[in-house]
Amino acid sequence: MNIASATVDELAQRLAQLTGEDVETALERAIEERLSRVAIAAPADRLTAMRIFFDRVSSLPVKDPRPIDEIAGYGPSRRSWRLSGNKRYDNKSLGRTRNGSNRIHPSA
Repeated sequence: MNIASATVDELAQRLAQLTGEDVETALERAIEERLSRVAIAAPADRLTAMRIFFDRVSSLPVKDPRPIDEIAGYGPSRRSWRLSGNKRYDNKSLGRTRNGSNRIHPSA
C-alpha cells in the first residue's frame, strides 16, 4: 500500500502494530468502523433510531408540570390563549405597564 502522507503512514503503522493486523486490514477495519458511525442510516435503521430516541426521551423526568396544551399556548377550548381573551397572553396587553400606558410607544 502506498501512502503519501507521513502522518497517515505513521498512524496506519501504529494501528496495525496495536491490533496485530497488517496495515491494509487495520486500515480497512478502521475505515469500516468510521463509516458505520458517520454514514446516513437506511430508512429501516432510521425508524429504529427514532424509536430508540423517543423511548429515551419519554423516560426523562418531567421538568414542567403544566399540561402540554398550556405549554404550547392553547387554552381549554383548544384555541390559542391569544384568541381566547386571556389577558395574560392577550396581544393588547403586551408591552403595557400597570396603569395601561404603553412602554414602547407612550402615546399609544
